[in-house]
Amino acid sequence: MSEDDAEDRRQYPRVSVNIRVGIIQSNGDIVYAKIKNISIGGLYILTEYTADIGKIFRIFFKVIINSQPIKIEAQTQVIYVYYGEQSKVYLGMKFIKFKDDGNTTLNQYVSSRLSSNQ
Repeated sequence: MSEDDAEDRRQYPRVSVNIRVGIIQSNGDIVYAKIKNISIGGLYILTEYTADIGKIFRIFFKVIINSQPIKIEAQTQVIYVYYGEQSKVYLGMKFIKFKDDGNTTLNQYVSSRLSSNQ
């Protein structure tokens, strides 16, 4: 499947980012990865750790809105795994639910990034 085909299937527009994300493991440990793109429906991360499709994780990251960092916490589910070169793993994750008003904050962040790219 080409990247264009994947874009056509996506429900929400994505923005390219380079945001550090904490992923809380089932044992409570936190590993860090990089969000490469994000939408209000999910995110695509680069990590050195693998995960099974269907696995649910709690994650947290910060976005900048009006020069202010705002923390977003969410529950996600792995829906895609790609193994790249040099032990790089790419995970596609969909958002299941957000803590507090994280979905509103994320929507505001993505919308502002989309409007600034036009």
